[in-house]
Amino acid sequence: MGACQSKNEETTQATSYSIVSSTASESASSSSELQESYVSSSSTEAVENTYWNGEKDQKLSEFMSSWGQRMNQTYKQYSPGHNVDLYGLQLPDEVLTQTKFQVAIGQTPIVLNWSGDGVVDSGYALVAVYSDADTQPYLAKHVYFFTINSGIPKVLVTT
Repeated sequence: MGACQSKNEETTQATSYSIVSSTASESASSSSELQESYVSSSSTEAVENTYWNGEKDQKLSEFMSSWGQRMNQTYKQYSPGHNVDLYGLQLPDEVLTQTKFQVAIGQTPIVLNWSGDGVVDSGYALVAVYSDADTQPYLAKHVYFFTINSGIPKVLVTT
């Protein structure tokens, strides 16, 4: 995996990170739209202390379906034990166990822990994973990790 780009959303005080390969990149406007939707549906959670739940998961699913249609991509949801194959990596299992792949933002390694409610003892709470890897051609596949870190929603993208 290659370089990392970051964008600080001043109005929501959230950060979006994109981990991209040297051969593919994500459209800045579409990535920003994805982040804004995720943040707007999750930004009040820090106040309520309910970071993630079934209702929010359903809203994200609906958004990913409509956003995928606009992007001409089909996204499926994945979870531990139900992985997507991204160029030989079984995600999310291999990032959760760190057996073959260490997630990093830039050069800084991070720890992802699966969470049904967005709360973890340390690292990033991974609450949802979406990918179009089953339907996109080689080197055009995306995986989105929807995370919460210290109460702040963050979308990690790898291609």
